Amino acid sequence: MSCGAALLNLRLALRHTSRADVVKLLPDPHDPDVLARVSVGAATPSDPADEALFAGIPLRHTCRHPFATRPLPQALLDDLRSAAESEDVELCILEDEESRRRAAEFVAEGDVDQMGDPAFRAELAAWTRPNRTRLRAALAELLARSRAGSAPASGGSLRPGSASGSDARSGSPLAFEFSSSSFSRSPRLHPQLMLRMGYGLAPRPTPRRPVRDVLR
Repeated sequence: MSCGAALLNLRLALRHTSRADVVKLLPDPHDPDVLARVSVGAATPSDPADEALFAGIPLRHTCRHPFATRPLPQALLDDLRSAAESEDVELCILEDEESRRRAAEFVAEGDVDQMGDPAFRAELAAWTRPNRTRLRAALAELLARSRAGSAPASGGSLRPGSASGSDARSGSPLAFEFSSSSFSRSPRLHPQLMLRMGYGLAPRPTPRRPVRDVLR
């Protein structure tokens, strides 16, 4: 998801300068670590929607606290679905209690499986801070609220076709398909990520490194 967000930020930056972005995902079949190749396209007028997204880049932050229980406006959910469709991704909203309960169970099962993998634990330790007590507490509370049906909404993105080609759009593949009413395996759809949506606290923006430290 972080790589997909970084790619979108780059695309928005080009559009902000009134240039089109030309993107080829996974351009090197011999090097799958190359996420995308972005080229500067022709001059094109800036779009107000893109400008709004560009202005929001420095405001992005991580919120691991529980969300308020008030529901999200239907118009907002519709806008999110439309935004996903524009990237060839389907957004499925989990609003009924049973779907959210089953989703929470999948998340708990996946967390146990991942933490049982020594390679995953080593990778996690390499890029996270040593003290994850508050994070684990927040995840546990989120799981409890999800099981109780009190979270405003959960969402998942699915994309037809090959899972690898859509990773850059929405994140790493998961092992199950989900919809607003059921969970099942399917060879047609490739789930990419699950996220929670709602009204949370407004913590400080996530620190950002200078561009010179991450680009050559």
